[in-house]
Amino acid sequence: MFAIRHKKTKAWVYGTDYRCHHKRKDGRRSYSQCTSFERALTFEDLPNARFEFDIRGCSPRYYEIVEVSLVAHCDYTWAIGSEEYYQRRIVK
Repeated sequence: MFAIRHKKTKAWVYGTDYRCHHKRKDGRRSYSQCTSFERALTFEDLPNARFEFDIRGCSPRYYEIVEVSLVAHCDYTWAIGSEEYYQRRIVK
């Protein structure tokens, strides 16, 4: 899997604001990227990531495509605790 990351801040791109655009020197449009340390857009293969990189107007000067691995961490203790809380409130 691949994702787009800001080079300096190491924040992940999770969206693009197409309302605001800037013209680059080569005449193409560059859009404002939404970045986060917790959310990211992931792409299955490199050609798809490159296509989205270009469509979103990401500047190679500030953004890069990096290979990532998706690891899921599940902790259901909060869900069980919440469910028990709501069941107690219904019973009373």
